Amino acid sequence: MAGEGEWPKVDGDILYGSEVNTFHNSKVQEVYVGTGFNSAGTEASVELTAVTGAIANTADYVKVSITGTAFNEKLNGQSAATVQLKAQIKETGGSYADIVAYATVSSINLSGSSSDVSLISSFTYSVIYELTAGMKTNGFQIKPFASATGTGSPTFTNIQTVVELA
Repeated sequence: MAGEGEWPKVDGDILYGSEVNTFHNSKVQEVYVGTGFNSAGTEASVELTAVTGAIANTADYVKVSITGTAFNEKLNGQSAATVQLKAQIKETGGSYADIVAYATVSSINLSGSSSDVSLISSFTYSVIYELTAGMKTNGFQIKPFASATGTGSPTFTNIQTVVELA
């Protein structure tokens, strides 16, 4: 868990009073509503629009919020299904690196059970990352990932993914 003034923050971390207004006057850079990283039994990703250095230089942080739905199903004879999300970032001209590792947003594990179970959930998963000096100068790009794996036809469907600066 990230402490006060520590970044990145993920769902479940505490946003302290000294940090609460960081995104009050944020600048939305992109609202992606495409299907490029929808996932059904695989890993999928999509590169979002690059943010130029001229724009990135006005910010200290980037926030990526993924709103989507997950479907997991466990039928007789199947064991488990999991939907996970993560986001990567790269400085323009550089290589992608994880902002945070995969986080599970939906999971069913009923090994040995003969019960049939379906789980549909909607959620928003957010991560905050402190921009490096190079990212502020050269710009950066975000790449969200979804992984839907296991038996029982797990799926992830993007509703909207928002990139904002603060």
